[in-house]
Amino acid sequence: MDKLDTLEHLQRNLVNREKTLEALSIVRNSLICGLTTEKILREHKGFLSRRNELLANIEINLVTLQTLDLQNQANDYAKLLNQALEIGVSVHREVQQF
Repeated sequence: MDKLDTLEHLQRNLVNREKTLEALSIVRNSLICGLTTEKILREHKGFLSRRNELLANIEINLVTLQTLDLQNQANDYAKLLNQALEIGVSVHREVQQF
């Protein structure tokens, strides 16, 4: 670009050196990131081949956690219902005594 800039027929205002260098830097960083990602994928082929199994395990674990959460909520509601029934029976007995 600097060599082209020295030519007489190329106008300086058509080429912005700073923006061009910034764009080249962004492209360079993207290429490095892509090559690094490709290297990681190549090194971990076994992990990628087991991804379906891993996803299935994650799904099973998630369902189990949701079931435990529902059971916990059901237990809490059962306790509250029992307490409400005990209070109701207790109040009914007290009212009958008077």
